[in-house]
Amino acid sequence: MKKIYRIIVFTFITIFIGLISVNADDLISKSKTATDLDSDFDTKITLELNPRKEEIRQMDIVLMVDADAIRGAKGKNFIKESSTLIQRVNENAYLKANIAIVAYGFESTIVMDLTDSEEITGTDYLDAKIAAKSDWYNNNYVQSNLQKGLLLAKDILDNSSSGAKDKDKAIILLSDGGHFTYNNADGETASAIYRSSERSFMTMGNMDSNGDVGNKNRETKMTQYVAQANGDYVKAFEKLLGEYETIDAIAKGNYRYGVDSGQYNDDIIAKINSGELTTVYSSVADVENLSKYPYTGMEIGTVEAAHTIQNIKEKYSFYGIGYIYPWGFDDSLEGLWYRLLAYPSYSFVKWLSNTSSFYLEETKEISSARYDELFNKIYEEMNPIIERETYLIDEMGFGKYPDGSDYDFDFVNELEKLSISVDGEVLGAVKINDSTYGFGEDTTLPEGYKFILTYYENGITGITENECLKIAINQDIKDGAPIEISYHEVLKEETRKEDFGVYKNLKTSNSTILYLVNGVTESFSIPQVSYEVKAPNPNTKDIIITYLVLLVASLTTLISLIYLKRKTLKN
Repeated sequence: MKKIYRIIVFTFITIFIGLISVNADDLISKSKTATDLDSDFDTKITLELNPRKEEIRQMDIVLMVDADAIRGAKGKNFIKESSTLIQRVNENAYLKANIAIVAYGFESTIVMDLTDSEEITGTDYLDAKIAAKSDWYNNNYVQSNLQKGLLLAKDILDNSSSGAKDKDKAIILLSDGGHFTYNNADGETASAIYRSSERSFMTMGNMDSNGDVGNKNRETKMTQYVAQANGDYVKAFEKLLGEYETIDAIAKGNYRYGVDSGQYNDDIIAKINSGELTTVYSSVADVENLSKYPYTGMEIGTVEAAHTIQNIKEKYSFYGIGYIYPWGFDDSLEGLWYRLLAYPSYSFVKWLSNTSSFYLEETKEISSARYDELFNKIYEEMNPIIERETYLIDEMGFGKYPDGSDYDFDFVNELEKLSISVDGEVLGAVKINDSTYGFGEDTTLPEGYKFILTYYENGITGITENECLKIAINQDIKDGAPIEISYHEVLKEETRKEDFGVYKNLKTSNSTILYLVNGVTESFSIPQVSYEVKAPNPNTKDIIITYLVLLVASLTTLISLIYLKRKTLKN
């Protein structure tokens, strides 16, 4: 009765735990069982999958391109070759993507709002979107404010109604690092103001390197930091980024920038004359004095952009392609032309390539063919956002006994110990090589089999260092029939116990994870097994001999006693 009661309670607890661990996002009903070890310390593992309808995974991708670049081949090719990514997404039946394009310059604009990728049938579609904004590019290509563009892209993702999860929302940036301006406290594209000898009031248009203000190679924070870092541009930029709070305070206090650097602004003039605007540089000496003018516009602009990217990456995915800012280097790219421009622009894109999935091309131009290659790389980087196959990774079990000693299971690498069935029908099995097996031959599949099981004795690089199996599921399991996969493990001889007793709760697997084509992963429960080492039982022959010996001994003793008794009576 007690045994029945324990079974009922155990069943109830198991069902309850199962109920609370399964949520609405589960796509596969799954289980994993194992038989207790037999006399050969062998256990049969059975994996069961009961596929249900998979949800289509939504993605939002914002392409960001400089307004100056988009006017020429560089930016147009970036948009055109992004169709490689779009095409690959469209070919995946489990994905649905929405694509937007943002151009950033002095201001920022949405070239194309989030659009179903299936509507983007070719490059003509994107070319038309780009051409429609040509007037805007021509009016906003100077003094790019990357920070403002990033915030616009983030706003698109924040307000998307596609249903995409945050991890499936991404920004892909094209940048040369030449970002002069930034947002002030009012969200305006801003810069510092300088009182020139030729023009009473002008904004710091060309990073102080246009000949009107100081020497093009004068000392700045970045020229100092690059020297201190022995030419390590990443370390130099990290040092600059470490001064973000000081830089941000300056940025927020600066003033709206006029597109024409010689444009007079009556409002600003009035404020300067009244003393309301106090941060105005009145001479070359002021600008060249780092205590008065500590950061150039490009230093502030790149730091503000970098900080914004850091914030975006906390929530969304970030990728990009970079190239060399043309006005910072001579034509050979071997010499610096304007240190004021080269150091912060190059340091920024080098830092991006070191801290993000950002591909920096050490060139001023990028060909269409190269863009195609880079977008393929970005596609690969977006895994597991974009998965390409459904497969299982099953690690063999290992652990410790209560006394602290180790136990370890080995995969039984024998064809007759393997089986896969679909909807109750056992698939034909073929040994492809010493560690690979095919199940359900199908010549219509590129892989040639519906399932391929591969054994990795030393693990899979980048996934696990432990002995494991990878079971590739090459047939479509969407709304598919139930699948059963079985194989065997054996407890290693050197980890078997010899002392009498019961050894419980041995894990047959370290982990079992199903990777679905849409990027979702599902973990299986880990079955545990036990075995018992019993005291040896004597066989029947031994028992008979023992009894005969005892009987003979007893008779001998009895005869001896009778003999002694009679002898005593005679005397």
